[in-house]
This record gives sequence, structure tokens and C-alpha cells, in this order.
Amino acid sequence: MGEATRSQINPQLADFPAKALVVTSRLEESFGGLSKTVIKPLQVEANRLWPFMSAYLEAKGKQNLFVDDEYADGSDRLRRMAGERSITVLLARMYIDQMIREREGAGGIRPDSVPKLMLSYLNQLNRTIEPRISGMTWRCNATPK
Repeated sequence: MGEATRSQINPQLADFPAKALVVTSRLEESFGGLSKTVIKPLQVEANRLWPFMSAYLEAKGKQNLFVDDEYADGSDRLRRMAGERSITVLLARMYIDQMIREREGAGGIRPDSVPKLMLSYLNQLNRTIEPRISGMTWRCNATPK
């Protein structure tokens, strides 16, 4: 992020619009003394994608949706999509979840790049967030004692 954008991210301000903030970064940073949790993502080796996909689908009870050739195709597509990047467990899960949604008839086209996959995943998550109601005034009728 540029400095102008970074300066706008200040959760210590009373009118900051978020109660929690997730920031991804390759650099270790401090945020003005705020408490933070650093998460180091687990990696899935490229040659272990097929067994990972199989185990993940089994854990979700969705293994019957796919045949072995589709695991291989999904693994190959994910490897090509990631390119030189490492494949994290989260990235693999996002991809497999997209495969499941497709197979279950949710429609759409499987993303062909990591940014598109992430955007698709965020859009899926945000579908469950209720829209913010603006222009409403809340009042408290209680009398202070």
C-alpha cells in the first residue's frame, strides 16, 4: 500500500469503520501498539495436492461428487494457476470449495487466476453479510439516574 492509503488505516480512531481488521503483508509491521495475531499459512506441496483434495472432500462429506480424474484435473489446474507461488492450505481450500459449489449447481466458472479465486471467495463470504442501514437515527428513551 502507498503511504496515503496506509495513513488512513488507523483502528485507534473512534470513527474507524471496523472493529477488526485483517491485513496481509509480506513485511512484519507494527500498528501503533495494537494487538495483532500473526498467522503463517501452512503450505501444501504440489505433489501432495491430490491427497489433500481427497482428504478435504472426504472431511466435508463431498468425496462422491468427483471421480479420480477430476481430482487430477483440479490439482493440475490449481498448480498452473499458482505458478511459481507456493500453494497454501487456504488457497487449496478456496479452490476445492469453488469446485464443490460448481458441482452442486451454484453456477459460475472456476476462476483461472489466484486474484480471481480470492475475489470469488470474498464475494461468496460477503453474500452472507447483511447490508448496512444508513440514514437511521437510534435513540435511547431511558432517563439517566
